[in-house]
Amino acid sequence: MKNIIVGTAGHIDHGKTSLIKALTGYDADRLAEEKRRGITIELGFTHFDLPSGTRIGIIDVPGHEKFVGNMVTGVVGMDLVLILIAADEGIMPQTREHIAILEQLGVSNAILVLSKCDMVDQDWIDLIQEEIREELKTSLYANAPMVRVSSVTGMGIPELTEMIDRMTEQTEERDISEIPRLPIDRVFTLTGFGTIVTGTLISGVLNKETPLAIYPEGIECKIRNIQVHDQDVEQAYAGQRVAVNLSNIKKEEIHRGDVLAPPDTMQNTDRLDVKIRMLEMTDRSIKNRGRLHLCIGTTQVLCRAVLLGIDELEKGQEGYAQLLLEEPIAVRKKDRFILRFYSPLETIAGGEVLDQLAVKKRRMSADTLEEMRQKEKGGPEDVLEYIVKEAEKQMITVKAVADKGAFPAEELEPAIAKLKENHRISEIPVRKERYLLHSFWEMELLEDLEILLKDFHEKYRYRRGMYKSELYNKLLSSVKQSLFDQLLQHWVDEGKIKVEQEFVNMADFHMYKDRYYQKAEKWIMRNLKEAGYNFVRFPDVPFVEEQQAYKDDVLQNMVVEGRCIHLFEDYYTLPSFVIEAREKIEPVLESNGKITIGEVRDLIGTSRKNVKILLEYFDSIKLTKKNGTETEREAVKKTV
Repeated sequence: MKNIIVGTAGHIDHGKTSLIKALTGYDADRLAEEKRRGITIELGFTHFDLPSGTRIGIIDVPGHEKFVGNMVTGVVGMDLVLILIAADEGIMPQTREHIAILEQLGVSNAILVLSKCDMVDQDWIDLIQEEIREELKTSLYANAPMVRVSSVTGMGIPELTEMIDRMTEQTEERDISEIPRLPIDRVFTLTGFGTIVTGTLISGVLNKETPLAIYPEGIECKIRNIQVHDQDVEQAYAGQRVAVNLSNIKKEEIHRGDVLAPPDTMQNTDRLDVKIRMLEMTDRSIKNRGRLHLCIGTTQVLCRAVLLGIDELEKGQEGYAQLLLEEPIAVRKKDRFILRFYSPLETIAGGEVLDQLAVKKRRMSADTLEEMRQKEKGGPEDVLEYIVKEAEKQMITVKAVADKGAFPAEELEPAIAKLKENHRISEIPVRKERYLLHSFWEMELLEDLEILLKDFHEKYRYRRGMYKSELYNKLLSSVKQSLFDQLLQHWVDEGKIKVEQEFVNMADFHMYKDRYYQKAEKWIMRNLKEAGYNFVRFPDVPFVEEQQAYKDDVLQNMVVEGRCIHLFEDYYTLPSFVIEAREKIEPVLESNGKITIGEVRDLIGTSRKNVKILLEYFDSIKLTKKNGTETEREAVKKTV
């Protein structure tokens, strides 16, 4: 069954509350002051069963100019609006302002209700109807159906009920696949129940097991009970008026304008990228850094508009801006809003959030304007790409992209796949996180990497490559080491670089071994061979003067290639000596489970000092291990 919210709009005293009472039998004015003064001040709520069996929620909004902020709050979540115009007065100032607000907030379905038809004759009604059509001919509601009614006599009420029923049949169902989000419009307490909040559930499904948080306060809470149309329910769906009884939270901790949503699904913000559309009816303008009232969702907050690409927005114009908020709020991309002049309070513009987690931009930059155009007009792929590109070389997680772009899962994953296929972004997995890197920044990183390695090899022509740790510090130390390591692995998988042990090089790198290198290599081999088990410290090996600058590099390469073995500290030897010693030691270890320094000395014919050096190496490869004595080693059960 569809879940529909029907609201009212129109000038004060044009019969909005009376019409709801005629339709439902319920008086939506609940405050004593409202009844005393005869005007609607706060939002009123009730429900109505249509002939088709559909139960709709109804919101009655105030018509007085002083309560336009409350009216905007009531529009949140409306599927269909009844625009009331009194037959004895026609379109009045608040009628125009309400219509402008409805248009800006994207409420496209409307019925024009010509009220108080019992107070004028037929000719006058015909004249007023023509005037209404003429005035609305360029509006969103130019072709909206019109019904003549009288709440006093009941004239037209059945026809209006049928019209509402027909139009709700044509209304699209709400998307329940997104996160549940409830902008709060009322907070109160009831004895024995505690804190209760109400609002229109604008997306998702809410049930008693749904973990929730109050934004922007960040307070986590639990649901004790849910009511829809005064009835206890297990679940509430997008498009329903919902009352939620919260446990372990005080009324004073929640305010109208807060948002109820699952933890970690919303992020507070004090800067928005937006598209602003000025009203045709206003005589005001928005100047750069002008102070304004922002009405979005059920909240109202002061802000300053930083205009992008222009210095002033006048009536009928559109433009991009950043809104700098004086208080943090929680909204999502594509949320609609209203802007009101700072003083006097007048509705002057509306617009749409393009990025709820905006970063500071250069006002007059062509790149900034292009980015804003893509955010406005682009599909999920375009928006996703801009979010990833905006993260620059720091990269951004898939979760952060989803939060920033307000993407539903069914849009985000295909967009990521498409951009990867077109080589616009790369995905870097790190444990349970998935990071995204834009191809522009990836190419820049690879270019920087190539320059670093080229300079490195010009300075150290015989080195095998740059250490990962050194490259990390010089190329991308601003990210976590684990992310950098996975980025390197991604480039290895892509065939762009190669990593051998801890050394990094471009994929086409080849070890440079000229005759000078080969001469030093032969000299090292000769000295290690002559030393045998009388291991020599490498710094004590004599080299000619020109070889001093690169002898360590040659030795390092020989270790990597397995042509010599690093034993302990500055001691090295040839693999053949290690193999021979191991073949003599292992039988003793297998037979006795241990071996003494003296036994090793006798087996290989060297000094105790050299035996200790050799055993330090065997400890490192898990052949032996120290057993607490200075004179013997135990066998490691699992040899390598």
